Amino acid sequence: MRTKSALWAILASLPFAVALIFAQDAPGTSDPPPSGPSEEVQACLSCHDPEAQAGPAVNYSALSNSPHKDFDCTSCHPSYTADAPHTEEMLAEKADCASCHPDVSEEFMASVHAKPSVKAGDHPTCATCHGGGDPHAVKIVGQWSRQAKVEVCSSCHRDSARMQDYGKNVEAVASFDHSFHGKALLKFGNLDTAICMDCHGHHGVFAHTDPKSTVHKDNLTKTCSQAGCHVGAGQNFAVSGASHMDITISREPLLGAILLFFRVLVFSMAVFLMVGVGLDLRRAIIGPEPPRCGRSVAFILGLGFLAIVAAIFQATLNLPGPLISSGIGVGLLLLAVTIFKIEQRGKKPEPEAGRKFLRLTVFQRIQHAVMAISFGLLVLTGMPVRQSESDFLRNLYMAIGGMEVGRWIHRVAGVAMILVFTVHVAHLLWKWKNAGFKFSSWTMWPNKKDVLDFIQLTKYYLGKTEEEPKYGRYSFRSKLDYLAEYWGIPLMGVTGLILWFPVFFGGFLPSVAIPAAYIAHSYEAVLAFLAILTWHMYNTNLNPHNFPMTRLWLTGTLSEEEMRREHPLELEAILENEKKAT
Repeated sequence: MRTKSALWAILASLPFAVALIFAQDAPGTSDPPPSGPSEEVQACLSCHDPEAQAGPAVNYSALSNSPHKDFDCTSCHPSYTADAPHTEEMLAEKADCASCHPDVSEEFMASVHAKPSVKAGDHPTCATCHGGGDPHAVKIVGQWSRQAKVEVCSSCHRDSARMQDYGKNVEAVASFDHSFHGKALLKFGNLDTAICMDCHGHHGVFAHTDPKSTVHKDNLTKTCSQAGCHVGAGQNFAVSGASHMDITISREPLLGAILLFFRVLVFSMAVFLMVGVGLDLRRAIIGPEPPRCGRSVAFILGLGFLAIVAAIFQATLNLPGPLISSGIGVGLLLLAVTIFKIEQRGKKPEPEAGRKFLRLTVFQRIQHAVMAISFGLLVLTGMPVRQSESDFLRNLYMAIGGMEVGRWIHRVAGVAMILVFTVHVAHLLWKWKNAGFKFSSWTMWPNKKDVLDFIQLTKYYLGKTEEEPKYGRYSFRSKLDYLAEYWGIPLMGVTGLILWFPVFFGGFLPSVAIPAAYIAHSYEAVLAFLAILTWHMYNTNLNPHNFPMTRLWLTGTLSEEEMRREHPLELEAILENEKKAT
C-alpha cells in the first residue's frame, strides 16, 4: 500500500520536475558575458579616448552604461570613417537623434526649446536634458529620480540672465521650490507630488499663451485633473497657481494686499508682545519690589526667554543660528529653574494660607488640555513644512514619519481644535441664553476699564507711577489672549479646510481663494505660535511672579494670596457678597 502511494506521488510530481528542467537555460543559449568595445569603437577610441588626447574625448564608461551601449560610432555618425583627420564634410555632420526617434524629435522641434537662441547654447538639445550635455552619457528616463528630472529643468530656468533674454519669469524655479509640490519632493522626498514635466510636458513644451500648451488656461483643467493628480479639479482650482504660488501672488493685486496685511499684522503684534514682555521683565529685575522668584532668577529668566524669541525670529526670517539661540535659551531657563529650586530648598515651605477659589471648572480644564495638545501637534507638524529650509525642523519632521504621517497628524489635530472650539462656542451661547441674552454676560468682551488699565500699566512699566492697575476677574491681558483665539481658530480652521480639500472648494470659490487661504494659514500660524509662546506662556508660567509654573490649568483654583495679587477686585467682590449673605 505504501509502495503504491509513493509511486503515485512520484508520478504526480513528474510534470513539475520536467517543467523545472526545461525552464532552465539550455547549455550555450544564455546571453554572452558583456564584451568590450567593438573593433570600430576601439578604432575611434584610439583618438577619442580621454587619455589619447588626440581629439574630442568620448566618455566610453558612460556610453557603455547608456541605452546606446551596443551601437557602433557610425550608428549615429554614418558619414564618419576611421580615417584621420576627418574631412570637413564629416565634421559638419551632427548626430541625428530623429533617425531613431522621429516622433519625439518632431514634437521637440515644434516646442519652445527648439526656437533660435539669442546666444549659442541657450536652448537645450537632446543631449542637454538626456545626457547632462554629454551625448554619450544618455540615461534611460526610467532611471532618473524625480528630483533629477526637476533639476534638469531648474538648471536652465534658474539662470536669470538666460531667462531674461527670452522674457521668461526668472522666479519660476524659486516659486516651485517654495510651493507645496516643491517642498514635498525636494525637502521631504515625497514622490507622489507633481513636478515640472507633469504639468508642462516633456518634449512638446509650449509657452503658456500657446493653445497647444498643457498649461494654457483652456487646458489647465485637464492637466490638473489627470490621473494621479487632482481628479475632478475645476477651472478655478486649475488657475489658482498653486505650483507657482509666489508668482501668482505677485501678479494678483488682491493677493499682494492680503500678504502685506498679514506681514504687517505679524510684525506689529510680535513687536507689541515683545515690548510688553520686555517691560514686565525690566520691572521685575530693577523695580522697587522684587518678584517672587528673586531678581537674579528673573534676570536669567529674561535672558533665556529673549534667546528663545530670537531663535523664533531667526527661523522665521531664515537667518542663521536659530538652533544655537534656542539651545542657549533652553539652557538659561533650566539654569533659572535650578537656582530657584536650590534657593527654595533652604527655606521653609510657606503654609497654604486661606482658602482656594475656583477659576476653571473640570469642563474648562478639559477644553484647555485638548486645545493645548492639538496646538502642540499642529506646531510640530506645520512649522517644518512652512520653514522647510531649516535642517533642524526638517529632520524633526522626518523623525515622526515625514509627510505621509505628518500630514495626517496635522489634520487630526486641526479637527480636534475645531471641535473643541465649536463646543466652547455652543457652551457660551447656552450661558448667554440663560442670562436672558444680556451682553453683560460677555465677561471677556473688552471695556473702558481695560483701556484705562493698559494706560496705567504702561505708566507703571515706565516708572511714571508706583501703582499697578487692579484687575477684576479678567485683565486686559487675559482678554487679549482669549479674543486672539476667536480670530485665529476660525481663520485657521476655514483656511485649513480649503487647503485640505482644494478641489472641492475650488469648484465654487474664486481662483484667488486657494492662494489667499495659503497666505492666511501660513502667517496666522506664525502669529499664533509667537502669541502663545511669548504672551500666553510668559504670562502664565514664565512670569517672575508665577515662575516656574502656575498650577491653575491643573487644579483650576487660585489661593487667596494669588487672588489678592492677580485679581484683587474680584476677591473684594467675593468677600463683600459673602459678608452681605451672612
